[in-house]
Amino acid sequence: MVTSRPSWSVTVRSASAGEASPSATPRASKVRQRSCLVINVPPACHQQAIRYIHLSISCGTGQDGNAANHFRRGGQPAAALSEFARGFIEETGHAVSIHHGPAGLLTQAIRDGLAVDVFVSASPEGPAALHRAGLFGPLRTIAWNRMVLVVRPELEAPVEDALALLADPRWRIGMSTPGADPGGDHAAAFLGRLTTTDPGRWQGLRVRCASLYGASLPDPDAPPRSPAAETLREGRADMLIAYATTADRIARALPGTRILSLPPHLAPPTEICATARFGGPEPARRFFEALQGPACAEILRRHGFLTAPVQPG
Repeated sequence: MVTSRPSWSVTVRSASAGEASPSATPRASKVRQRSCLVINVPPACHQQAIRYIHLSISCGTGQDGNAANHFRRGGQPAAALSEFARGFIEETGHAVSIHHGPAGLLTQAIRDGLAVDVFVSASPEGPAALHRAGLFGPLRTIAWNRMVLVVRPELEAPVEDALALLADPRWRIGMSTPGADPGGDHAAAFLGRLTTTDPGRWQGLRVRCASLYGASLPDPDAPPRSPAAETLREGRADMLIAYATTADRIARALPGTRILSLPPHLAPPTEICATARFGGPEPARRFFEALQGPACAEILRRHGFLTAPVQPG
């Protein structure tokens, strides 16, 4: 049983009565306290009585940055929903505490007692498990992602067909970790569907696939990093089966990276799901409802997510 807790959180709060306001403007100041980034916001930006929402955001390969970076970089649910949370804070005055990590590990942490009121996951599995356990309400799909093949720069393979590249026995294939991270689960599901289409052709495929990241929660003291990009940069894999949003970030970090589509009937859209704890505070319910609204949809769309699933052709 995995009992690890998410390794960092982001807390937004009002400056207390005895504290000096960090700025005369609404711009927040950042103060590092152990593994928690605290952003002190001038009292004028908050209601006098503040309530906390614990928003647990799990994202496929969610290990690409520390808490400060988490607010700045796009492409994963954590970054997109952190941007949305900032808007919610400004509009309502309620504070949002964010825990970040792979969905499978966070689901277990919540079952073990992590205080979370709203859970957003890159897979329906975790939210559904918490609902079956009687802890959280029904899940809602708020966006979709898709799986693609990410080919490292300078790979000597001019072919632009993803399946042809996967069939080539020369190439090593990386992915995230099934069970711990939805990105690994989706990659494994794709491989399972693919191998059934022609067992002879794909007989040796699994041997060349390895789970190379996504097996642990982020280290709060480590510098910002993207394990998926590092996997290709360090030559530990020739290509990755990963989220399209992850692929976009890798392409920005590693010029020359190629992103190839996978057949949608073998790699259907993946769901980004949210659920709220039974009996949670009213601000958490409001946040959960806002996650399903047009403002959140627009932010997710700007971060590369789909707000409607692509139908298989």
